[in-house]
Amino acid sequence: MASIPFLGYKREVRRRRPTVISRQVEAEAQLLRHVQELAFRDEIADVPFLTVSDEEMYMEILGILLRAFKSRFGVFGYIDETGALVVPTMTPHVWDRCQVSEKAQVFPRDEWGESIWPRAIRQKKILHSNERSLLTPEGHVAIDRNIAAPVIHRGEVVGLFQIANKDSDYDDNDLALAQAMADAIAPILAGRLARERERLSRVEEEARRLRSENALKLSEERIRGLLGAMPDVVLLCAADGTFLDCHTADTSAGSGNTSESASPFDMPGAFLGKKPADVFSPGVAKELSAAIALALETGCLQTFEYEVAVGDSEKHSEVRVAPAGNRPELLVLVRDITDVVHARRELEDLVQSKDDFIATISHELRTPLTGILGYAHLLHGGADGMTPEERQQITETLVDQSTELAGLVEDLLVSAKADLGRLRVARVKTDLRAQVAQVLEAWDPAAIPDVELSGPVARGIGDPARVRQIVRNLITNALRYGGSRIRITTAEHDPIVSLQISDNGSGIYPDDAYRVFEAYEKCSGETSTPASLGVGLFISRQLARLMGGDLSYRRENSETIFELTLPSENHNHTEYADPATRSALPAERIHARATVQPLPRRSHHTRIS
Repeated sequence: MASIPFLGYKREVRRRRPTVISRQVEAEAQLLRHVQELAFRDEIADVPFLTVSDEEMYMEILGILLRAFKSRFGVFGYIDETGALVVPTMTPHVWDRCQVSEKAQVFPRDEWGESIWPRAIRQKKILHSNERSLLTPEGHVAIDRNIAAPVIHRGEVVGLFQIANKDSDYDDNDLALAQAMADAIAPILAGRLARERERLSRVEEEARRLRSENALKLSEERIRGLLGAMPDVVLLCAADGTFLDCHTADTSAGSGNTSESASPFDMPGAFLGKKPADVFSPGVAKELSAAIALALETGCLQTFEYEVAVGDSEKHSEVRVAPAGNRPELLVLVRDITDVVHARRELEDLVQSKDDFIATISHELRTPLTGILGYAHLLHGGADGMTPEERQQITETLVDQSTELAGLVEDLLVSAKADLGRLRVARVKTDLRAQVAQVLEAWDPAAIPDVELSGPVARGIGDPARVRQIVRNLITNALRYGGSRIRITTAEHDPIVSLQISDNGSGIYPDDAYRVFEAYEKCSGETSTPASLGVGLFISRQLARLMGGDLSYRRENSETIFELTLPSENHNHTEYADPATRSALPAERIHARATVQPLPRRSHHTRIS
């Protein structure tokens, strides 16, 4: 009876032995997996996450994963700040074998699709499949089985690794290992990403700072360039008028201080901390203070002008006062407007000159026209009752008045051509004495009773018609402003010939002599005769110079002398041509295109009647 329990015990031992062995084997296998897991975790921990490059780090981690799961293919990546999956590395031969048309390492979230790895990220859990994937793009390496494991840190997916094509199916042990590996990678990857984002943030911040500094520098350079380009003084002043800052690019504006000491504009620091009365003259300081007060009260721009004597001239300045935004400060701009004031005065003079010219030409044209019209009516209405002598006298008067009017019109036409640079002259051999004789023959002897003509035949190079025009202008000038006796003398002084027209009149005031050849100027001595257009002498000199000569004025031995000079016939290659045959010559040998200065405009304040 005692052996029964013993036999039963032996049978029970034999029955339970396989279970104990199985549990022991399982425990040993679990211990081995744990040891392997610890080994892989230690390998991951040994990866220098913070010092190596992305490619090195991700490739090293991927190598550990491939060995741990005994798989041929794999990828390892992270989620960037935009939510895209970035895969810095994958199994090298996969990239080479992959025939996808557009390979990429960055996968935007909105292009993920519904394959296993996007679902693993969205569901935040490890997914696996032991069947061939049907969602891989065309040309992709075939995926027979795979595990997709999101790397989660503090509830957020920071990365993903995917292992594929193990020789056998992935089982629960692989899933457990994947979870352990993901847990081991998560804090280290999160730290690296945080560090990288912090670095990028610092880089971006530094880039923004540099851009801001560059923009500020560029803005400052532009402002400095703008201020430097302005001939102005720019002042910043407080509401009480105290100057807070100053910039000056030109010291010519003048401060209102007439002393010869240095202007405060030469020393911008002299303004700082001072008020208008400390640096400007009393009158300018008073106007500036009033402008500052009014600008503060109204918020509107205030302007005024002032002038100061600087040596023998005057400086004109404009002051503008404007509020500086919302601050209780003002900008004061002092500008040198001397040139503007002079230009404004010249414009006013030009307008006045035009008015004077129109009035003069109206008077000068009206005078002969009135006589012509009156005598014409007289002949038309009462010619039958006139004696032949009276009709002859009226006819001669009409001829004289018409000739005077034609001369005025000719002067105007020549002056207009000179103004446009279209004045032309001929250059042929011209006998000066013959031209004078022709002018005198056409003149009324009663108008020039005392004229002496002397001197040799003087042949020069010129335009006979223009020479006669000059002679007429000079005789007319002598009759109007000269004395009772007129002398005309020709001479030859190789290489020039000359023609002098002199009179015994009082001449021109010495102070006016420099203006005698200016257009529209009428200078005379004590004797005053009816006014002319004031262009005769100007045109005459222009014509003389176009012919290669000149026209000059001098006062000598109580006589007024105008002298016309032309090149001698021996110093010009132009062949002799009489006016009657001049048209047969080539045009280029007859005419010289005038390059004449436009008619200068007179100023009304310099005109002397």
